[in-house]
Amino acid sequence: MRVLIDKKFTHEIHARLEFLRFVFNEKVSFSQGLDHGNFWCYACNESRFNNLLFVIGHSYAVKNYVEQNISSISEQLIFLNTCDNCNMRDLKSLSNHHTFYICKMDHSDSYGRFAFCYDAEPYGFNFGATHSELLLMEMRKQPFPKSIINSYDRL
Repeated sequence: MRVLIDKKFTHEIHARLEFLRFVFNEKVSFSQGLDHGNFWCYACNESRFNNLLFVIGHSYAVKNYVEQNISSISEQLIFLNTCDNCNMRDLKSLSNHHTFYICKMDHSDSYGRFAFCYDAEPYGFNFGATHSELLLMEMRKQPFPKSIINSYDRL
């Protein structure tokens, strides 16, 4: 598993990595963050998660990253954590080798569909969590990868 976190979310890195440790297994650890353009990149030491990529950030940054780097993304399952779907469905046409999931959009208006960010502090995490992240926390006891796939919407 790799986790890419938009540099505009640098203040949330520690909390988000702790969240993923909690969800996947408290023994999971991540490499030191590597500078990857507009993102920080963290790699997980657990081989059974090698096929997962989480891209966390503002919608335009997430979409641009995937569009510009799709040919070098080795992970098959790509999870997009962003609050705006921002024509993310276009990403499906970039590759037949990747399956894209986006966090659940729980609000829509004339501008599109959006995911609210909820206070995750009552759960012990200091960041704004999407509905999908809260579901993932609740489903962490389900078998992998069912817990992740049921927490997000497939594009």
